Amino acid sequence: MNEQVVVNIRKQNTSEMASMDAQQNQEKKDPEKSNYSSNTVKTILTQTGTKILNKGVSLYGDLSGNYIAQTAISQLTSVAGDIATIAIGGPIGIAAVAAKVGFQTADSFIQQSKTNYKIKFAAERTGNSAINGGRWQR
Repeated sequence: MNEQVVVNIRKQNTSEMASMDAQQNQEKKDPEKSNYSSNTVKTILTQTGTKILNKGVSLYGDLSGNYIAQTAISQLTSVAGDIATIAIGGPIGIAAVAAKVGFQTADSFIQQSKTNYKIKFAAERTGNSAINGGRWQR
């Protein structure tokens, strides 16, 4: 906090003093703005830390071949990171976690749609002998 202190000495009347008091009261209210920016920085740092930790767990899974443990640890760190983001970030943390979950849900639906399209295309190309009896429909 590099704040500058400026001292002005002058003769003031009561209206100038009242305006200075109002200005000082407004400056005391401004810490809320710095609180939001502080929460934003904390939220970003928490999310970044969680991503770094998940990347390390991913490398562990690649090196060890134990992908089941990797998935379990990744899910645990993701939930813990979300809880920490909400606790540290306040309303901004809640918004960040909500956006993250929303994007993950949308991505999941898109991936499922792509997979279903590939399965449908493969079934149409090769024929579904279990239902139709062959490639050509009659």
